[in-house]
Amino acid sequence: MTSADSKEQIATGESEVAPGPVVAPSQAEDAKPEAPPRIVDALRIRNFRLFFFGAFVSNLGTWLQSVPLSWLVLEMTDSAFWVAMVPVSQFGPMLILGLPGGAAADRFERKKVLLVTQTVMLTSAAVLSYITFTGRASLVTVFPPVILTGVALAFNMPAFQAFIGDLVPRHHVPSAISLNSLQFSLGRVIGPAIAGYILATSGITGGIIVEASGPATAFAINSMSYLAVIGALLLIRVAPHERTQKFTKNSFLGGFKTARETPVIGTLIAVAMAMSLFSAPMISLLPVFARNVLNKGAGSYGTLFAVFAMGTALGSVMSPRLVRQLGYKVIVIGGTLTQAAVLAGFALNRWFPLALGLIVIYGSMHGTILAATSSGLQMASPPRRRGRVMSLFLMAFAGLYPLGALIGGTTAQGVGVPVTMLIAAGLLGCSSLVWFKFRERLSHVGGLVH
Repeated sequence: MTSADSKEQIATGESEVAPGPVVAPSQAEDAKPEAPPRIVDALRIRNFRLFFFGAFVSNLGTWLQSVPLSWLVLEMTDSAFWVAMVPVSQFGPMLILGLPGGAAADRFERKKVLLVTQTVMLTSAAVLSYITFTGRASLVTVFPPVILTGVALAFNMPAFQAFIGDLVPRHHVPSAISLNSLQFSLGRVIGPAIAGYILATSGITGGIIVEASGPATAFAINSMSYLAVIGALLLIRVAPHERTQKFTKNSFLGGFKTARETPVIGTLIAVAMAMSLFSAPMISLLPVFARNVLNKGAGSYGTLFAVFAMGTALGSVMSPRLVRQLGYKVIVIGGTLTQAAVLAGFALNRWFPLALGLIVIYGSMHGTILAATSSGLQMASPPRRRGRVMSLFLMAFAGLYPLGALIGGTTAQGVGVPVTMLIAAGLLGCSSLVWFKFRERLSHVGGLVH
């Protein structure tokens, strides 16, 4: 067996003998297959299959918790600002700790980083469930475990994204990224749908928690769901990636250096920044929009969120094919313009069935652009800096999302939710003009993700 054979087998989980420490993809792995791999091909790889299903169960629990958490805060405070503070607490630490998180993903074994962070998030969800079950839910008690989850996510997400590239051969990375986006989006579909039912039957009325078993049950289910991904990680066998030897100033700033030296990477991160900032108001204010504008309850909010996620799942699946057929440039410019128009229509609409149709279109454009952007970054990043590059992507997308949510929540307090969404739609439309200016760089991305 050749060295290249052994390296690919350990990445795919097919080898019984651990290889040496060098795991950079071989030339044979880098060579493009004659036909583009199908999106489902990555599931034939044992390691990725374990990771996919474990992560799906965990994400299902995460999104099942997300809807009750936002609704619980809304009922306790009746404030768009405090509802917006939920994603700020969850993803805000990414802005502060994203660089250390990316450096840790390149310095330490990514599997071990994931095991530690998943355990911390399991504990936080269990604490949140206990607080709610015992009637101690308040802003003072709810937000600390949510913030702790955000700190763990700052280290988990760069390692999670970079770990995907360790599980499959290089030519399967775009398919693996799309499948990962699919399982993430499916969790967004199924989790909120279940959560909406739990909330609708729980006894949370009039801002007073009469019966807390509904939200607490959702939090407890989320806590147990982390066991799936922890179990999958324990079963995965993957060769250690090429690691940095110690933490230095350069190790923390390696992602910025790579982005500066590779204009395509810098452009991809800028796309993620705009998508995050200008989409955040719509996503974070959705519970307020459902209740105060559409005059609907928790169940309808769960349905809206699930339909949005259904759109992102569809966009994630279609992303590789659409990029091959239309090019990344068309996807970004056309998709951003479509999102702007749909968001404006959503803000002005008061008919629930039409809101469902508009939000699924918005979600599909959102999922397509993000899956293509993530794939491009994975393919363009050097393996030893992949964690730090992906941490920049996550700082741009997940880290700036709470800033957009905070701005959106503050603006909504003054001018209302519909006007806030119209402003976000206008900014999305303006960003498409910027992408048109950089259309040559965007054209190069399509070649990376074919």
